Amino acid sequence: MNGQRSQLPLAAAVAALLAAMTAGVPGAQANAWTTSENTLVLRQAAGYWSSNRKFASDLDRELFFPQRQPPSPQTGERIPFDPVTGGRFRIFSMATSLAYGINQWLDVAATLPVLHADFDIDIRPGDPQAATDVVDARTGIGDLLLSSKARIFKRGRFIAASSLELKLPTGRFEPAVWQTPLTEGQTDVAGFIHLGVSLHPYGYFAAATGWKRRFERSSNTRKPGDEAHANAELGLALPKGFLAKAAIDALLGQEGRIRQFGTPLPRRRLVSVWGSLIWRASKTLTLDASVRWLIAGEDFPTGIPVFAGVTYSASLARAPE
Repeated sequence: MNGQRSQLPLAAAVAALLAAMTAGVPGAQANAWTTSENTLVLRQAAGYWSSNRKFASDLDRELFFPQRQPPSPQTGERIPFDPVTGGRFRIFSMATSLAYGINQWLDVAATLPVLHADFDIDIRPGDPQAATDVVDARTGIGDLLLSSKARIFKRGRFIAASSLELKLPTGRFEPAVWQTPLTEGQTDVAGFIHLGVSLHPYGYFAAATGWKRRFERSSNTRKPGDEAHANAELGLALPKGFLAKAAIDALLGQEGRIRQFGTPLPRRRLVSVWGSLIWRASKTLTLDASVRWLIAGEDFPTGIPVFAGVTYSASLARAPE
């Protein structure tokens, strides 16, 4: 029973992890530049995350660690998913993104991931074979992410933009706490303000901040807390068409609620840094690899996710006659 109870906050945390992998491009929210006019951009991004621990929330010490001495983990402490049996999640993501530059100041984009997530747990402590038993595994599509970015200012090296994001619950939602989720089963709407400065020929700097409104789904009694987001990234141009990127992002969530019982859901918080290497192989083809380190958080899995992506762009403008 304890193993099932501990997965209640974990389900939302892992779904958030999948949403992060859906974005594909690290620091994408910080980027203030829009897609070039009449240009179609196709991106395929793969991601992998494995974790057997999470950052403790305020509710963990009350609900899931009554037998611990001392009984209460500190908020943000790295703790096992379950105090008795442990367990490990493995998540694989393949996200396809399509973006189009309508004109010089407006673009639209859509992203849809295919996900595989499984969870194994030591249902017989001390038995090495049991530690690899897969309790539950799911494969399917995740949530559809639609977005649009509009340039609102450009002067010299400086640029500003605003963007809207809509996440639709197209993925399969698993209401049972012992089932591995591929989605949180609800809609999100987010808005961001972006600022950027070109440091050509050396690189660029960009930053963004925004708010995500999280809605409750009628078939899902959980109402996740709204979230504030902030991102910043620095790009450094290297020889031979390479670009190195360093990014930092922060998520500060509010407390949610389980409507059916009127009980609170723990707030979700995270601070992480990214490291990326991007290679522009040609005018139309770009390859990238990234790694993400989690510094601190609450109610969020730990671990080090890795990403790799391929981006192809094509101009749809008519050639002059």
